[in-house]
Amino acid sequence: MQRRLRIFAERIINTVREPLLVLNKNYEVVMANPAFYETFHACPVQSHGQSFFEMGNPGWHQEGLREKLQGVFDADQSFENHEVTCNAPGGIKTFHINARRLESFDDRAEGNSNLLLLSLQDISERKRAELNEQEKVKAELANQTKSSFLANLSHEIRTPLSSIIGFADLLQREEAPDSPKATYVEIIRNNARHLLDLVGEVLDLSKIEARKFELASTEVFLFHEIGLVFDILRSKAKEKNLTMELISSPQVPEVIFTDPTRFRQILINLLGNAIKFTHQGGVKLLVGLCPTGLLQLSVVDTGVGIPPPMRDLIFDQFSQAKMPGAKNHEGTGLGLTLSRELARLLGGDIVLTESEEGKGSRFDIYLSPGSSSCTSHSLAPAPPPMPKIEGHRASLQGIRVLLAEDGIDIQALYERILTYEGADVEVVENGEEAIRAATSQHFDIILMDHRMPILDGLEATTRLRALGYASPILALTANATKEERDASLAAGCNDFLCKPIDSITLCESVAKWGTARLQQSI
Repeated sequence: MQRRLRIFAERIINTVREPLLVLNKNYEVVMANPAFYETFHACPVQSHGQSFFEMGNPGWHQEGLREKLQGVFDADQSFENHEVTCNAPGGIKTFHINARRLESFDDRAEGNSNLLLLSLQDISERKRAELNEQEKVKAELANQTKSSFLANLSHEIRTPLSSIIGFADLLQREEAPDSPKATYVEIIRNNARHLLDLVGEVLDLSKIEARKFELASTEVFLFHEIGLVFDILRSKAKEKNLTMELISSPQVPEVIFTDPTRFRQILINLLGNAIKFTHQGGVKLLVGLCPTGLLQLSVVDTGVGIPPPMRDLIFDQFSQAKMPGAKNHEGTGLGLTLSRELARLLGGDIVLTESEEGKGSRFDIYLSPGSSSCTSHSLAPAPPPMPKIEGHRASLQGIRVLLAEDGIDIQALYERILTYEGADVEVVENGEEAIRAATSQHFDIILMDHRMPILDGLEATTRLRALGYASPILALTANATKEERDASLAAGCNDFLCKPIDSITLCESVAKWGTARLQQSI
């Protein structure tokens, strides 16, 4: 009878697909199923009668397993899901061990009255999935932390840059254009603008990595945008006696649908690089349409070229190719990386098509032209007029402005710019002072900084609107994010100005909103 029970038990054990072991009180293997031998590449002849803890697997010595097994024998304390990591054929595996006490098949066997059934459940795949999920959560948290840090860093850098650029603008207005001081001021402005561009690149790239980057798609007059970029870069090319040439095929649509800001950013980066690394000859922009329908813009230069070992690195973050004969390279090495990521977000890509040392390079930019590509032969409406970079600032005569700003330098700068154009400006340092001033005096417009002590600008705006305050409120912030803009508008601001704010933009915004309020009060 005992023999039949044993055979019956062996048959049941052998059909189970997870590894099973039967041990006696000396932890010797009494029985094991084929799944155990297959999983651990063990030999039945060698395993039978061998101690479980002498089978050469370090996993069995982890986490007090012996003590737990002894507890099953001594007090029938069965357990489940005891996790161990083992060396197994094919690599490291993780198992859950479950243990139960069994009565012996042979009650007459002296000293062997109890047996232990071990089942080993392979949870390696689940464990890997959990670890992958944990790593994913960690990566997302790291991205959020980095984005938050960079947003704060952007704010902290943009704020002093606002003062540098703003006061440089004021100095430039007071100096004769050909004076040495005017040259020094221009150098200060250019370098401050360069720092501002670098901050923007780092912040943009972090948004792309965190998948928080948003693009606008709107009607864009292609050659008008290209003309703007050429106007921005023409002076740099002229300083080096380089030519700039635009060549377009007749099939190119005049109107496309894309993000105009990012379109210009890509072109400025690629054409700017071409000018920087070209010392004689010139730069060409070839515009065409691919058979696939993508817009192709090829930047071709006669510059120093890119050495073969460097060609695979030029799109890597923070790396710059060291070109022979080139002067020190300014920048972080993020320009090409960011441009390619932007191009991909705009439905295309950027590739280095050819480059030869001493003769130049060619980069091809591919972008989706949007839904307007099918109407490339139709007559496009006239493009908007070119914006004026320099010009007469709007008169602010008679406009009362409340400036809520805690930065002493920014206070002095904005007050100087606005009063110079005729505005009457009162300055407060926090949101509470702004509420008291706005509810006790008349102002045509409030300029409200976001970050202030005691009460921040958003909360102050929310409270003013709750009190029925109707005059325009313009948000001032150095955090140039969509979230910040949306928060400003949701709080009740009429408009959003991002630092550094040039004097023309500041005056035009105050004139636009303040004049309307002034006319209403007359």
